[in-house]
Amino acid sequence: MNDWQGRSGSTLRAKEIYQDKTCQSPEAFIQASRMQDLSGQMKADGSLAWTAPEGSGSWTILRFGHVNSGHQNSPAPAEATGWECNKLDPRGAEVQFSNYVGRLQDGPLAGTASGMLMDSWECNNQTWTGRMEEEFKTRAGHSLREWMPALAGYVIDNQQVTASFLDEWRRVKSDLYNENFFKRMTDLAHEKGLEVQFETAAGDVVAMDLLEYYKYADVPMAEFWQPLSEGFVGDLNFKPIKPTASAAHIYGKRRVAAESFTSFELTWDEHWELLKEVANLNMTEGITHNVFHTYTHNPQVGFLPPGTSFGAPIGTPFLRGQTWWKYMPYFTTYLARTSYLLERGLPVVDVLWYVGDEVTHKPDQKASFPKGYKYDYCNPDVLFNRLSVKDGQLVTPDGQKYSVLWIPDNENLAPATVSRVRKLMAQGARVVLGPSITAATLGILGLQPQLWADEDILWAHRQTSGAEWFYITAPSGKDFHGTVALKADGQPEIWDAVSGEIHALLYQREGEVVYVNLDLEHAGNCFVVFRPETKKAPLKELKPAKVQELKNWTLSFPEGWGAPEKPVKLKELKAWKDLPLGEEGKAFSGTAVYETSFTLPKAGEVVLDLGRVDMIADVQVNGQPAGVLWASPYKLTVKGKAGRNTLRIAVTGTWFNRLAYDAALPEAQRKTWTLFGPEPGSPLRESGLMGPVRLLY
Repeated sequence: MNDWQGRSGSTLRAKEIYQDKTCQSPEAFIQASRMQDLSGQMKADGSLAWTAPEGSGSWTILRFGHVNSGHQNSPAPAEATGWECNKLDPRGAEVQFSNYVGRLQDGPLAGTASGMLMDSWECNNQTWTGRMEEEFKTRAGHSLREWMPALAGYVIDNQQVTASFLDEWRRVKSDLYNENFFKRMTDLAHEKGLEVQFETAAGDVVAMDLLEYYKYADVPMAEFWQPLSEGFVGDLNFKPIKPTASAAHIYGKRRVAAESFTSFELTWDEHWELLKEVANLNMTEGITHNVFHTYTHNPQVGFLPPGTSFGAPIGTPFLRGQTWWKYMPYFTTYLARTSYLLERGLPVVDVLWYVGDEVTHKPDQKASFPKGYKYDYCNPDVLFNRLSVKDGQLVTPDGQKYSVLWIPDNENLAPATVSRVRKLMAQGARVVLGPSITAATLGILGLQPQLWADEDILWAHRQTSGAEWFYITAPSGKDFHGTVALKADGQPEIWDAVSGEIHALLYQREGEVVYVNLDLEHAGNCFVVFRPETKKAPLKELKPAKVQELKNWTLSFPEGWGAPEKPVKLKELKAWKDLPLGEEGKAFSGTAVYETSFTLPKAGEVVLDLGRVDMIADVQVNGQPAGVLWASPYKLTVKGKAGRNTLRIAVTGTWFNRLAYDAALPEAQRKTWTLFGPEPGSPLRESGLMGPVRLLY
């Protein structure tokens, strides 16, 4: 059988591989009528007592057995290490739960833990369970044994019949994973008062239904990595978000969590703007709640900073030893505001993409799809059990609506699926069959784009009674400055998740479409919210007539890090590594303070543009807090008085430079400690205020 390993689910491969037609001689096929079951003639010592029929020629004898795969859970301390549980038998889940989470919940965590998170599936594949023959007959309606040679690659009778059995086999295994592991673990957790989250499994490592297991999660969970990349861990195809988000939508789950900011590039130079850009992309894909990878609990005091991270060179180190830890609320508040709006109402999605009857790999996340429209995946369970038709739309019991059902892979649909689709069509559902779907097709069906812009832009759209909103972000690696067309009712406002400010937005309406102009810097984003007419003040557009560049700075460093103890006078702003600070001072990591003054002809608001900053700027004007900036654009509006004003900017960089400097020193001379960091001799990176700093008024 072509790619029998993938078809049998003993490994995970894309459907396109094993659907290739191969030309084979029927003489190579096994006739079911010529197979014999010799199980009853095996002796206890493992020998076979069988006499072949006289004159029957040569025979091939297959012996099937099953053993523990030898796979253990990891990483874990010795006392928490053991065999991976049998995930096709509910007793496996029961043993695992009772000896781990259940044991903790009944013991040291009693009354304190409120939830259980099942991390990413890292236990390889499972091909058998002791009760498999009974389970298969119950679910498939016929016995398994005479078909078992197909699990070893043999074609029984013909390719089509064998392929049908192998599809059925993968579906039965998927059902066992869903019911005997995921559902059973959730039931056990609920009995202990625990809410359950679990991460992606199906289509990553093991052949399972891409969506169905998530119906047993209180919070479906995916994962995303940083930095963004092509063909590696930062690629959408590495750990696709869309299946998890789709499952949440079609099964009525409000929250879509993600293991967030995982990385193989622990540098101690992780910038919030980079993390913001990565979060933007994945939140437009459907993530609503970030679970940091990783926060490390460092209970000891008096240790050298920054302290330990995850225990391996992996993850983004969110920990209290970071240079920027005191500013962490600015970053988490931004994420919280974004999450809040992305968990309200329901997503507006045009197309329901049926992934087919077969259990296989996840679809290509970069597959062509018409711009301006959104889609969710749909599986057989939802197609048969959770869809109805109302006013020409497909509707779930939770109120999620879709305008079109798209079935790209329609050559291998089961008769029952065909019958179900016909029934939905008879009730008024619109269905598109074929490998591709175009904007022209959707237009013929009466659908207009939800959003349109001349340049690429990332977005999501949600709606509730009396309001709807678009989450719009600049494309990865780029700015966006242009006009966006939005199909929405009401008056648009711009909601800034970084500052928390809300302003009316200038717009032009043409029928159902509203045109607005947006300026989004790299990693920039905003919410465009439509509500009935409000009295919010429009966003002020300051058109400065004068530009004043600020010079003659003094720069002060904290004691104990080898930087000058007295304030340094600067005529030109440069990175710390390029200033005359001495070898150790050039490698400073932490917070340094810049001070200067400026004169205004009259009191009022001015725009302060800091130019280049690495990476956090805490601004004070005349001794009063004016704002904290941590991503582009490093601009803010400040209030000045007539005459002389004082300006103080505390700039915080990352740990990279000091860790790189210390790595080249004998251990006794180092002022920092961590498990993993820059290599000795690593070139210093730019940190500090590099400007130019300008006043615009």
